Amino acid sequence: MYLAFCFSALVSLAAHLSSSSAHPSLLPRRAPHFALAGAFALEFALFAFHLEGTALDVRAHSLLLVAIGCCAALSAAEALSPEGGGSPAAVEVAAAKAFAVFLQGCWFIALAEILFGGHRAWDPRYHGSVMFLPAVFGFLALAGGCLWVGAFLVGGAVLGGGAAVAASPSRSRRHQSYGRLDDKEEDCDGQQQPIGAVAVAPKSRLGGGGVLELSAV
Repeated sequence: MYLAFCFSALVSLAAHLSSSSAHPSLLPRRAPHFALAGAFALEFALFAFHLEGTALDVRAHSLLLVAIGCCAALSAAEALSPEGGGSPAAVEVAAAKAFAVFLQGCWFIALAEILFGGHRAWDPRYHGSVMFLPAVFGFLALAGGCLWVGAFLVGGAVLGGGAAVAASPSRSRRHQSYGRLDDKEEDCDGQQQPIGAVAVAPKSRLGGGGVLELSAV
């Protein structure tokens, strides 16, 4: 299993290095995605034949198979996504795959505490502990989902604020160009030309206000 994930990492590294060089890539464009999907599929097969022992062990590893199966399926869907991962649907599939990998890692840590922590609440002879395992898995999925949504909201707020700041100079430049009228008229050739410019006469010494004048261009 570990060698399969190492092979997936080597394929990704080889694809990246070959695409950055001057020579065309010898690997298929979606080879890293297929290699990762194959690694998850091999992990799924190994744990599927590991369903033995007490009822607590079988139920815990069965829930682990759910997370691993989601990782394998979403990796294959990412490999088969249209436009090489540039479409919005492909971005959503990649985000779902990352969440499935996150959930699998959280469940691995939970299993280490449940099966080898030595707590009385997780006694294999107690039927209630076996029945409570799906609830723990669901709580982890909900907590991970809340963290995932929060990360997307924070990222969107940060990127949206940066876009607003980047757009503010152009807005100020538009405010500074108040001297031109927005109304336009078409000449005989069909080209649009501005009607005129607005000129403000300086304030007189007698205290009168400025005079607004229109000058043709």
